Amino acid sequence: MTGYEKTIIFDVLAEDKKNKKRYTLNLRRSNNAYLKNIELPGYNLFPEFTPEETNYTINLPKDREVTSVNVFASAWDESSKITIEGQDNIGIGSKITITVTNAYIAEPMVYTITCVDSDQVHNYDYKGAYQEFVVPYTGMYKFEVWGARGGKSRNDGSLASPYGKGGYASRRNCTKKR
Repeated sequence: MTGYEKTIIFDVLAEDKKNKKRYTLNLRRSNNAYLKNIELPGYNLFPEFTPEETNYTINLPKDREVTSVNVFASAWDESSKITIEGQDNIGIGSKITITVTNAYIAEPMVYTITCVDSDQVHNYDYKGAYQEFVVPYTGMYKFEVWGARGGKSRNDGSLASPYGKGGYASRRNCTKKR
């Protein structure tokens, strides 16, 4: 990446007016074609936005006639140019593309948002930490969750009981209200 570099050298004088220390500050600004943020009012991106991820989905509700969405995007590098295509005349399977170009970068970044059926299943892989699903709009939902079997317990430093059997929970007709 190309960019801007500058070195600033400054001296700091202590309160005693006798001791002085020199500091060097090296500044480097790299040009890039990443987005800082994507917003679609009324919709949630899946997965949650990160600049490095380029493929997203939004859920389109079956019970509403959606023909367009407003997409707002901002770039990290103010010298980048953003082009948004496909936000009008959308439907299930439509793709919205956000292209970020920068005169100093050879390849543009292309972010894609695919419009999917609201009945889509979201699968989460094990991450070893808390994961969240934000309900995108009012409607009926079914949640199913599975858990791993777990390990054996210990008794005086020895493995004592058999492995756990894992877990499963299901809930139908969960409703998000606005």
